[in-house]
Amino acid sequence: MHITTIDDKKDLFEVRDLIPIDILEAVNKIDLDQVPYDKMGWLEFASRKALQPLDGSAMAELQNYIKTLHSVLSDSLGFKVHSIESTFWLDSHNFTFPAHIDNPGIESAMQIYLNDCPNTGTTFYQVEPEEIEDKDDSQKWYYKGDVPPQTIRHQFAFEKNNGYIMINHRTQLHGMDGKLNASQRRFSLYCWLN
Repeated sequence: MHITTIDDKKDLFEVRDLIPIDILEAVNKIDLDQVPYDKMGWLEFASRKALQPLDGSAMAELQNYIKTLHSVLSDSLGFKVHSIESTFWLDSHNFTFPAHIDNPGIESAMQIYLNDCPNTGTTFYQVEPEEIEDKDDSQKWYYKGDVPPQTIRHQFAFEKNNGYIMINHRTQLHGMDGKLNASQRRFSLYCWLN
Protein backbone atom coordinates (compact mmCIF):
# COMPACT_ATOMS: atom_id res chain seq x y z
CA MET A 1 0.00 0.00 0.00
CA HIS A 2 1.35 3.40 -1.00
CA ILE A 3 -0.19 6.75 -0.06
CA THR A 4 1.72 9.81 -1.25
CA THR A 5 0.87 13.49 -1.31
CA ILE A 6 0.83 14.94 -4.81
CA ASP A 7 2.28 18.31 -3.76
CA ASP A 8 3.19 20.45 -0.74
CA LYS A 9 -0.45 21.36 0.01
CA LYS A 10 -0.96 17.96 1.68
CA ASP A 11 -4.68 17.87 0.85
CA LEU A 12 -4.59 15.49 -2.13
CA PHE A 13 -2.98 12.06 -2.10
CA GLU A 14 -2.42 9.27 -4.60
CA VAL A 15 -3.33 5.81 -3.33
CA ARG A 16 -1.84 2.69 -4.90
CA ASP A 17 -2.22 -1.00 -4.07
CA LEU A 18 -4.62 -0.43 -1.17
CA ILE A 19 -6.65 -3.58 -1.77
CA PRO A 20 -5.15 -7.07 -1.31
CA ILE A 21 -4.92 -8.83 -4.69
CA ASP A 22 -7.09 -11.80 -3.64
CA ILE A 23 -9.99 -9.53 -2.65
CA LEU A 24 -9.59 -7.38 -5.77
CA GLU A 25 -9.58 -10.43 -8.06
CA ALA A 26 -12.68 -11.85 -6.35
CA VAL A 27 -14.51 -8.52 -6.74
CA ASN A 28 -13.62 -8.39 -10.43
CA LYS A 29 -15.06 -11.88 -11.03
CA ILE A 30 -18.54 -10.64 -10.09
CA ASP A 31 -21.02 -10.04 -12.90
CA LEU A 32 -21.78 -6.40 -12.11
CA ASP A 33 -24.93 -6.46 -14.20
CA GLN A 34 -26.42 -8.92 -11.70
CA VAL A 35 -25.66 -6.87 -8.57
CA PRO A 36 -28.65 -4.99 -7.09
CA TYR A 37 -28.33 -1.22 -7.35
CA ASP A 38 -29.86 2.14 -6.71
CA LYS A 39 -29.90 4.81 -9.37
CA MET A 40 -28.29 8.01 -8.18
CA GLY A 41 -30.92 10.54 -7.16
CA TRP A 42 -29.74 13.31 -9.45
CA LEU A 43 -30.91 13.49 -13.04
CA GLU A 44 -27.40 14.26 -14.30
CA PHE A 45 -26.21 10.92 -12.88
CA ALA A 46 -28.61 8.70 -14.80
CA SER A 47 -25.55 6.72 -15.99
CA ARG A 48 -24.27 6.03 -12.45
CA LYS A 49 -25.45 3.11 -10.35
CA ALA A 50 -24.76 2.71 -6.62
CA LEU A 51 -24.25 -1.06 -6.39
CA GLN A 52 -25.59 -2.83 -3.30
CA PRO A 53 -23.31 -5.77 -2.45
CA LEU A 54 -24.91 -8.97 -1.22
CA ASP A 55 -24.02 -10.21 2.27
CA GLY A 56 -21.05 -12.56 2.10
CA SER A 57 -19.98 -11.40 -1.36
CA ALA A 58 -16.47 -10.30 -2.30
CA MET A 59 -17.78 -6.75 -2.52
CA ALA A 60 -19.02 -6.93 1.09
CA GLU A 61 -15.64 -8.41 2.08
CA LEU A 62 -13.90 -5.43 0.46
CA GLN A 63 -16.11 -2.96 2.34
CA ASN A 64 -15.33 -4.75 5.61
CA TYR A 65 -11.61 -4.69 4.84
CA ILE A 66 -11.68 -0.95 4.06
CA LYS A 67 -13.36 -0.27 7.42
CA THR A 68 -10.29 -1.70 9.18
CA LEU A 69 -7.90 0.82 7.62
CA HIS A 70 -8.72 3.86 9.78
CA SER A 71 -5.44 3.63 11.75
CA VAL A 72 -3.30 3.11 8.63
CA LEU A 73 -4.99 6.05 6.91
CA SER A 74 -4.65 8.22 10.02
CA ASP A 75 -0.89 7.57 10.10
CA SER A 76 -0.48 8.33 6.39
CA LEU A 77 -2.66 11.44 6.30
CA GLY A 78 -1.63 13.12 9.54
CA PHE A 79 -5.15 13.40 10.97
CA LYS A 80 -7.45 11.02 12.81
CA VAL A 81 -9.76 8.91 10.65
CA HIS A 82 -12.47 7.61 12.98
CA SER A 83 -14.60 5.71 10.49
CA ILE A 84 -14.82 4.79 6.83
CA GLU A 85 -18.14 4.31 5.03
CA SER A 86 -18.22 3.23 1.41
CA THR A 87 -20.31 2.56 -1.65
CA PHE A 88 -19.63 1.02 -5.05
CA TRP A 89 -20.20 3.15 -8.14
CA LEU A 90 -20.65 1.77 -11.63
CA ASP A 91 -20.55 4.45 -14.33
CA SER A 92 -21.56 3.61 -17.88
CA HIS A 93 -22.37 5.04 -21.31
CA ASN A 94 -22.87 8.83 -21.35
CA PHE A 95 -21.63 9.30 -17.77
CA THR A 96 -19.93 12.63 -17.23
CA PHE A 97 -19.05 14.57 -14.09
CA PRO A 98 -18.17 18.21 -14.80
CA ALA A 99 -15.76 20.12 -12.57
CA HIS A 100 -17.32 20.75 -9.16
CA ILE A 101 -16.52 21.15 -5.48
CA ASP A 102 -18.07 18.72 -3.02
CA ASN A 103 -20.36 20.21 -0.42
CA PRO A 104 -18.88 20.91 3.03
CA GLY A 105 -20.63 17.86 4.49
CA ILE A 106 -17.87 15.78 2.90
CA GLU A 107 -14.78 16.28 5.06
CA SER A 108 -12.48 13.84 3.28
CA ALA A 109 -13.08 11.23 0.60
CA MET A 110 -11.25 8.37 -1.05
CA GLN A 111 -12.03 6.82 -4.41
CA ILE A 112 -10.33 3.59 -5.39
CA TYR A 113 -10.67 2.43 -8.98
CA LEU A 114 -11.52 -1.27 -9.33
CA ASN A 115 -11.04 -1.68 -13.08
CA ASP A 116 -9.07 -0.06 -15.88
CA CYS A 117 -10.80 2.65 -17.89
CA PRO A 118 -8.17 4.74 -19.72
CA ASN A 119 -8.50 8.53 -19.85
CA THR A 120 -11.45 8.69 -17.46
CA GLY A 121 -9.77 9.31 -14.10
CA THR A 122 -10.62 12.19 -11.81
CA THR A 123 -8.94 15.50 -12.63
CA PHE A 124 -8.21 18.05 -9.91
CA TYR A 125 -7.76 21.69 -10.90
CA GLN A 126 -5.75 24.58 -9.54
CA VAL A 127 -8.13 27.46 -8.81
CA GLU A 128 -7.91 30.67 -6.83
CA PRO A 129 -10.23 31.52 -3.91
CA GLU A 130 -11.74 34.44 -5.85
CA GLU A 131 -12.98 31.95 -8.49
CA ILE A 132 -15.27 30.37 -5.89
CA GLU A 133 -18.65 31.79 -4.94
CA ASP A 134 -20.16 31.03 -1.54
CA LYS A 135 -23.93 30.59 -1.41
CA ASP A 136 -26.29 30.01 1.47
CA ASP A 137 -27.38 26.49 0.52
CA SER A 138 -26.31 22.89 1.13
CA GLN A 139 -23.80 22.89 -1.74
CA LYS A 140 -22.25 26.17 -0.51
CA TRP A 141 -19.22 26.34 -2.85
CA TYR A 142 -19.58 27.10 -6.57
CA TYR A 143 -16.84 27.50 -9.16
CA LYS A 144 -17.42 30.49 -11.42
CA GLY A 145 -14.34 30.42 -13.66
CA ASP A 146 -13.54 28.92 -17.07
CA VAL A 147 -15.07 25.53 -17.87
CA PRO A 148 -13.06 23.44 -17.99
CA PRO A 149 -10.55 25.23 -15.78
CA GLN A 150 -7.26 26.11 -17.45
CA THR A 151 -4.79 24.70 -14.91
CA ILE A 152 -4.75 21.00 -14.07
CA ARG A 153 -3.32 20.27 -10.65
CA HIS A 154 -3.31 16.48 -11.06
CA GLN A 155 -5.10 13.85 -13.11
CA PHE A 156 -5.41 10.38 -11.63
CA ALA A 157 -5.22 7.40 -13.97
CA PHE A 158 -8.32 5.20 -13.80
CA GLU A 159 -6.33 2.02 -13.18
CA LYS A 160 -7.18 -0.96 -11.04
CA ASN A 161 -6.16 -0.52 -7.37
CA ASN A 162 -5.26 3.13 -7.91
CA GLY A 163 -7.08 6.21 -6.69
CA TYR A 164 -6.98 9.26 -4.48
CA ILE A 165 -7.77 10.74 -1.11
CA MET A 166 -8.85 14.36 -0.97
CA ILE A 167 -9.34 16.63 1.98
CA ASN A 168 -12.31 18.73 1.00
CA HIS A 169 -12.32 22.54 1.06
CA ARG A 170 -13.67 25.41 -1.01
CA THR A 171 -11.00 25.25 -3.75
CA GLN A 172 -10.85 21.45 -4.14
CA LEU A 173 -12.30 21.55 -7.67
CA HIS A 174 -12.41 18.22 -9.49
CA GLY A 175 -14.34 16.22 -12.07
CA MET A 176 -14.15 13.83 -15.00
CA ASP A 177 -13.46 15.36 -18.38
CA GLY A 178 -15.45 14.04 -21.31
CA LYS A 179 -18.18 11.43 -21.44
CA LEU A 180 -18.02 7.63 -21.31
CA ASN A 181 -18.62 5.89 -24.62
CA ALA A 182 -20.68 2.71 -25.07
CA SER A 183 -17.69 0.41 -24.44
CA GLN A 184 -16.44 2.14 -21.27
CA ARG A 185 -17.39 1.37 -17.66
CA ARG A 186 -15.87 2.87 -14.52
CA PHE A 187 -16.14 0.65 -11.43
CA SER A 188 -14.95 2.17 -8.16
CA LEU A 189 -15.23 2.17 -4.40
CA TYR A 190 -16.05 5.62 -3.00
CA CYS A 191 -15.35 6.16 0.69
CA TRP A 192 -16.26 8.88 3.15
CA LEU A 193 -13.48 9.35 5.72
CA ASN A 194 -14.76 10.76 9.01
